Amino acid sequence: MVATIATEEGLKIPVFDAAYTDAKGRNVGKFFNNPEILRHSILQAIFQPEELNSLMIVKLDKSNPDPHQLRASIHDPEYGIKRRMIFQSGNSYYFGNETLTKKIGDLFVTEKDTAYRIHTPSQLSG
Repeated sequence: MVATIATEEGLKIPVFDAAYTDAKGRNVGKFFNNPEILRHSILQAIFQPEELNSLMIVKLDKSNPDPHQLRASIHDPEYGIKRRMIFQSGNSYYFGNETLTKKIGDLFVTEKDTAYRIHTPSQLSG
């Protein structure tokens, strides 16, 4: 399973390249070798590490960032995880399981991409 990991360094989020095509020209997508690392994110401050396991980033073709390349959900058939799009920030689309999608939606009703933004510890303490 490809999962987000919370470390002292930050959240290590797997990145899926939705624009990747195989040798036959089929759009099959693939995971990047290196995760994206978010340092000081609100997500890591609010959620327990196990709640963020299903989080992943989907990247589109930079030369043609067409959201139609995205599937409505990204599945992990090996582990039975169905991911849904939670929010978009630039050309990055954040997906997570149904529980995480609902929790982020409940906390960030009007601007879900706020969950991605960086915070400083003083912003959370008041």
